[in-house]
Amino acid sequence: MGSQGNAIVGGVKSNRKLALGAMNDLRNEALALGANYVQLETNQAGMTGGGGTLNGSGGSSLQMTDVTNVGNAYTCNPEEIGL
Repeated sequence: MGSQGNAIVGGVKSNRKLALGAMNDLRNEALALGANYVQLETNQAGMTGGGGTLNGSGGSSLQMTDVTNVGNAYTCNPEEIGL
């Protein structure tokens, strides 16, 4: 599993940086297990927001604050995976 961001820093990082950070974290976790290949199984982005009113006259906004990736780590023959 790899993740990036939280409710505090997620609001100041771009969505791209959150997604890239989560993928890098997943790769690093796989490397720590001795793997050289990761198959991504699920990806989830956490959203927070505020605003809005009960009568519908107010606006609201959402922003991505965190990303979590879950995958399977494998040790493969480097030639078979193009390394």
